[in-house]
Amino acid sequence: HMISINAKVNLAVDPDAHEAWTAIGDSLMELTTKFSFLPVFLLGFFVNREAGRWVGYVDLSYAVWGRIEDLALVLAGAMQGLDDPKLEQRRKVQLYTCYRYLNAVHYLTYYGVDLRMGSGPIAVLGDLVRAGLITGREADA
Repeated sequence: HMISINAKVNLAVDPDAHEAWTAIGDSLMELTTKFSFLPVFLLGFFVNREAGRWVGYVDLSYAVWGRIEDLALVLAGAMQGLDDPKLEQRRKVQLYTCYRYLNAVHYLTYYGVDLRMGSGPIAVLGDLVRAGLITGREADA
């Protein structure tokens, strides 16, 4: 209401005010139509950020995988008795058990992060048993 009263008063003082006001409106309309690049520009930043975040997750998963392989190599390198026929089978069983546990730990690093993992601790243990990473007896302990 205040704007219309002000417009009437201004028309009495300046009869060309309506044309000037219309020109300002047209300029604002042109500005907003030419300003449509901003959402696309911001969308580009958003996609870049999300892609960077995804790549960060992938990098982290490769880092975890690499550290687990490092541990496995250290274990294999530190194991003695693999050349001794009396100890060879027992040492290989011990190494295999360590490898199973390392892979189980790798699986558990994604629990709560990846929706494909078990929904609870019991489901996770079931997944690990089905994958052969732990035995049923180990899951029950």
